[in-house]
Amino acid sequence: MIKMSYVLAYILASQAIAAEPKMTTCRLAATEKLSTTEVLCFYLGANNTQESHTSELYLGCMPQYQCKYNPLPPGTSLRATLDSIKDALK
Repeated sequence: MIKMSYVLAYILASQAIAAEPKMTTCRLAATEKLSTTEVLCFYLGANNTQESHTSELYLGCMPQYQCKYNPLPPGTSLRATLDSIKDALK
């Protein structure tokens, strides 16, 4: 019975580890001023992982943070992504 509880604990622990998303370090790659009060912060991580956030202009952008690992195809460029975000915000 004791061995069964160890097996059950191991299975539950491995499922919890598998449920956690892989993380990577995303570093600030570009900023775009959206308005007089907001700025768009664009980050790049491993294997072309891209994330963007808006922030108050007076706060600025963090230089880096841990983001969810989400690789994009190598053909996706930073400029094309920034242009599509700016078009969507118009």
